[in-house]
Amino acid sequence: MSAEVDPGVGAGVVPGPEQEAADRESVSPARFDSSVDGPEATRENVGAPADTSADLTGGSAETAEGDEPELTAPQLRAAAETLGMLAAPTRLHLVWLLARHEYDVGSLARRTGASVAAVSQHLGKLRLAGLVAARREGRRQIYAVEDPHVLTLVEQIFEHIAPDGTLAPDPPLPRHPARGGSRPSDAT
Repeated sequence: MSAEVDPGVGAGVVPGPEQEAADRESVSPARFDSSVDGPEATRENVGAPADTSADLTGGSAETAEGDEPELTAPQLRAAAETLGMLAAPTRLHLVWLLARHEYDVGSLARRTGASVAAVSQHLGKLRLAGLVAARREGRRQIYAVEDPHVLTLVEQIFEHIAPDGTLAPDPPLPRHPARGGSRPSDAT
């Protein structure tokens, strides 16, 4: 896949100065645990509190009702951190763009309307969280989303949200052949 360098502004909301300032605050290093610093910071430990013994589920990972296992505290913490990384509109826009093409920092800045410095800072956080990958091409860093789980998550988010910001209508339920082609709501 070759990197796309686009001088134009991409689709989507272009943040104003107020949004850029809010985004800069949201990527402040103070957001993450100060005990995690430098190269040893990974997707698993970014933002993790020093004491991970607290069980957020109120129980263990053993099965409760039925055969479904309970979520563990580390799973919940990691999922919350991942979703938190996507909570800033500029970061979400970057991930959406990188899920479709590879870009360098300058191209991403032009497409999102953010400064190169702000985009670079966002990309650093996204890389640290494992949401974005980078490779060197000559003197440029080229960024992309390569994780199929992240690709699916981003695709599902924007299938759920309509272009006007409202919830998109639900798609029709798939018909299961074992039920004679009827939908679950059709059975009475």
